[in-house]
Amino acid sequence: MKDKSNVEEELMDAICKPGVKVKFGLEQQGHISTIEEMLDRHCSWDEINKAIGWAGDAANKSYIRHLRKKVKASEMNLQKTEDYDGKRDTDCGALEGYEYT
Repeated sequence: MKDKSNVEEELMDAICKPGVKVKFGLEQQGHISTIEEMLDRHCSWDEINKAIGWAGDAANKSYIRHLRKKVKASEMNLQKTEDYDGKRDTDCGALEGYEYT
C-alpha cells in the first residue's frame, strides 16, 4: 500500500499535466446515478463512499446539496408554470360572454 504522501504527490503530478481537467463534485464526477442505485439497494454511506472513492461524510453532504438544488429547480419550474397559467387565464378573458353551441 502506498503511503499518503506518495499518493498526494502522484495526484498533484497528474493534475498539473497539460490538458488535464479536474472535476469536483458528485455531478461533475458522474457519481449521482451510482449513489442513487446504491441507495435503492439500501447500501450504507460507508459502502457508497468506498464505491466512489470519497471519504467521511462528504458524499452524504454533497448528495443532500444536490437534492436541495433539484428541489429548488423544481419549485422554480412549478412557479413558472403557475405564472403561465395565471397569464393564460387572464388572456382568455376576451372570450367571456361567448356562447358555445
